[in-house]
Amino acid sequence: MKKISTLLLIIIAFGKTVQSQDLMSGKITIEGLTNLTYEATVTLYTLTSANVNRDTIILDWGDGVRDTLPVASKGGTDITTHYFNGYHTYSGNGNYIISFLDSFRIDSILNIPNSNNESLYLENVLIIDTVNGYNSSPYLLNPLVDFAIKDEPLVFNPGAYDYEGDSLSYTLLPPTATNSSIPANMT
Repeated sequence: MKKISTLLLIIIAFGKTVQSQDLMSGKITIEGLTNLTYEATVTLYTLTSANVNRDTIILDWGDGVRDTLPVASKGGTDITTHYFNGYHTYSGNGNYIISFLDSFRIDSILNIPNSNNESLYLENVLIIDTVNGYNSSPYLLNPLVDFAIKDEPLVFNPGAYDYEGDSLSYTLLPPTATNSSIPANMT
């Protein structure tokens, strides 16, 4: 059975203000091409009024190689979606943590003290097993942005779909920010 693990960090902010908001969320999607070559697409969502332009990002391929990826396209009105694409050929089978780390400067996130000094970290675990065939990560069909209203329930479905028919499961993970936590009533 093909195996692929996707770990996605989604930060949900219940802050008082979004004046200094920059990165809202993001995802890394991996597609197997030929042999040991894969394409990674990093999608970042920013608040358009923050007027932040990212022309490049640095992607860690998980095997000691880091690449600077140029923005492939961007667009949006209230929320700008930035796409960065890169291609990489691995040396062989293995587990590779493909990751991206950048500042995101969202101020006043209640469960992340000093949140404007924390970073957004995204990763996708790619498992290459050439015996069982090449694999791609699931696609998240819904944009990873939503606005929460204080003291109101927020329900979000990323719309994960796997074109290869692999089974998918969701797990809520704690934020990687210093001294942060998942609120007690969040499931």
